[in-house]
Amino acid sequence: MSLLFSNKNINIERTIIVISFPRSGSSWIGSILGAADETLYLREPVTTPYLLEKRVRVSVFDPEITTDHNQYYCHINKALKGNAPKLSSIYAYPKKWKKSNKGKTLIIKEVNPLVINEFQKTENKIIYLLRHPYSIAKSYSALHWKKTDLFTSKFQMSELQLIQTLCPTILNENFYFQMGYLQGWIEAKSKVTLDLQSIIIRYEDLCKAPQNSFEQLFKQLNIHYNETIKNKISQSLSADSNTAVGEFSLQRNKESVAYVKVKKADEDNYIEVMKAYSQAIADNNKQNNTEITSAYMVNCSLIKWID
Repeated sequence: MSLLFSNKNINIERTIIVISFPRSGSSWIGSILGAADETLYLREPVTTPYLLEKRVRVSVFDPEITTDHNQYYCHINKALKGNAPKLSSIYAYPKKWKKSNKGKTLIIKEVNPLVINEFQKTENKIIYLLRHPYSIAKSYSALHWKKTDLFTSKFQMSELQLIQTLCPTILNENFYFQMGYLQGWIEAKSKVTLDLQSIIIRYEDLCKAPQNSFEQLFKQLNIHYNETIKNKISQSLSADSNTAVGEFSLQRNKESVAYVKVKKADEDNYIEVMKAYSQAIADNNKQNNTEITSAYMVNCSLIKWID
């Protein structure tokens, strides 16, 4: 749905980027930050127009692999100026854009960690959101995003060859191994790229104590935390516990979102994801002589085994 309003008189004082791998909960976090009185919010103002133009479904990729990467970067530059296509999927709170004469904080939510460098060129604050690799793999599977090759469409040939040197069988591995390795590689690569001012958050930690966690995050970002925000957080955590895996929603069930549910029948898939995830981070560390630590371990308190 198209919207009608002008962005010409928008006064953006600073910009905060919420960036994550797809299916990590960044829309939820973006919607909470974007609801504050002093913020304006754009949901995927780069990914949405680019995918619509290209009629493709790959959202995580190095733009340099495309013949029209300048077009992708153009969308980034426009978004940073508060200028994006007037689509309701991008402007969650359109009324706020019609009456914003005062200086505002722009919140941009995106799902391509491989362009963190581009967002950091203009000294924007980065919030890097992580979610358990198996939860994301489950969501991809439920949405039937199970490609047999998860790498070729995402990396430049030089990086793809490097990955294949470190893990020669990667393109022959099953979906769960590839998903684990892909997420581990991107996590390690992103953590090396992030500057010291960036904030790294695990989705599950936010969900364990949402009011306290968001209050602390708002304080770090110097955004006013009030009763309106508290109520919005409470409402967002009032969803039914039977929400389907992979379903897009800004509401969730607070009794279950802080855990990673693994069916005992799916234990092999879980092990595949986590083995590959850990291997990718280790491979990336070895290649770059770094000591990046993984955000998740195979055996941790987040796991809830179910029959």
